[in-house]
Amino acid sequence: MNAICFTFPSSPPGHAAWVADPSCRGTFNITLLCLSTTIICIWSSVHRDIPLQRLSVFRSLLRNVPFVLVALFAPELLFYFALNQFLVARNLVRQYPFTLKHGFYATMGGFAFKKSVSEDGRWCSRPQKLTIKGVKFVMQHAPDLIPDIPITSITDRSKSNSLGKTLLAVQVAWFCLNCASRLAECLPLSLLEVSTLAHGLFTLSSYAMWWSKPLSVEEPT
Repeated sequence: MNAICFTFPSSPPGHAAWVADPSCRGTFNITLLCLSTTIICIWSSVHRDIPLQRLSVFRSLLRNVPFVLVALFAPELLFYFALNQFLVARNLVRQYPFTLKHGFYATMGGFAFKKSVSEDGRWCSRPQKLTIKGVKFVMQHAPDLIPDIPITSITDRSKSNSLGKTLLAVQVAWFCLNCASRLAECLPLSLLEVSTLAHGLFTLSSYAMWWSKPLSVEEPT
């Protein structure tokens, strides 16, 4: 009869011992860490604009597909979008009594009005989002038409807060620091780690630009 033996690390009797991780890295561990980090980078970095009306769960996920593909294959392009929106939002803050969160809310199509259109000889109203030029025009000629939305109301409509963003940023930053420490010690990185590192750096940069931007708001005001 065959016997199965289990080997345990030796430690003094009656004492709990700290067992260090193995010094070698396996393919499975590297792949799992890189894939999980890449998924976090892609999904968390997508801050899409507000749709014209509330969408179903399926249509909302489907609407994210183009942004996910951009984040996967061209993270630098997503960073460019984030930087551009940050500059536009900051410009609104400098010109009008907006906070940066209000500036992002206006930039992502947060303000809308009803426009009368003719369909089959009948008049009906359809929602229409204000563009940045539209927001500036209204603020210059009829600022009372822009609703005074409390910043807490915008935060409540966002699907993420500062704590959630901080935790995701820390997790991505931890991976980047681990890669940096290996490079500092002249240790090699796999191609998958290099690719994930690039995604991580662009994700952190995009996160910095979109830190005050509400996430996944379902409909405009």
